[in-house]
Amino acid sequence: MTELSAAIKTIFLADAPRVAALTGGIYTKSGDLGKQGVNTTMPAAAYQVVNGRKVLKPCCVLRVRTEVPTGDRKDVESQATSMQAVLEIYFYNESDFAPLRTAREAAYRLLQMQTLESIGVLTLINRVNDYYDPSLDNAATLRDEFRVKYLLNV
Repeated sequence: MTELSAAIKTIFLADAPRVAALTGGIYTKSGDLGKQGVNTTMPAAAYQVVNGRKVLKPCCVLRVRTEVPTGDRKDVESQATSMQAVLEIYFYNESDFAPLRTAREAAYRLLQMQTLESIGVLTLINRVNDYYDPSLDNAATLRDEFRVKYLLNV
């Protein structure tokens, strides 16, 4: 469901004042970063050079986890079925959590309990606070997970 992460990225970019803290950019794992995902060779816009060293700027990565049928709705005639996916939003920065918290709260206000056209209903289901990601030289990291319920109609 790569269109989900792309649609959420579009929503974030359309509300630039709310996500202004993400000076390093907004990326989708599937579209912008490819198979390698998040690593120290992320797009150049995610970094600034300070004293000859690459420093990660506040940024976020959107990733859709496995989609599963929920069984809430099944329509034999149209073959429509209810589905659920998890949208993971990773917020990264070199070391400071403050801009990440600002961006996280903006994302929450944009997404929580929203019914987005052609996407479905989003609900926050998990938050992981204040950890350091060793794959990004121990970058400050926050993660939110939103459940997305929608109708698959092929």
